[in-house]
Amino acid sequence: MKSELEELLAFQIRAAELPEPEREYRFYPERRFRADFAFPKHKVLVEIHGGLYVPRSGHRTAKGVLRDMTKANLAALGGWMYLQFSAKQVQDGSALNIIETVLKEKPHNAINMLWNNQ
Repeated sequence: MKSELEELLAFQIRAAELPEPEREYRFYPERRFRADFAFPKHKVLVEIHGGLYVPRSGHRTAKGVLRDMTKANLAALGGWMYLQFSAKQVQDGSALNIIETVLKEKPHNAINMLWNNQ
């Protein structure tokens, strides 16, 4: 199921004329893990965490956090860059800026962008 935030980021990606991402991408076939967006050519996965402040969100329970950790670790061990963004980062455009910078093969610039927005 695609959320409003995912649809917003998809719109931003198209408007920025970035490569079209694959949606709900199954990056580790042995598990059911899917990433919201994937840029397979660049080995970049993107997750949107819109329910961070929802009391009963699956991402806030111990089981959910452990599942998310396993998912991120499997992505990293598989050679993927695993980017995670909040609703605010999608809404204010900072998620798009970081994705665009990474896809232009300048991840060190993206590190500086994240560091300066803390």
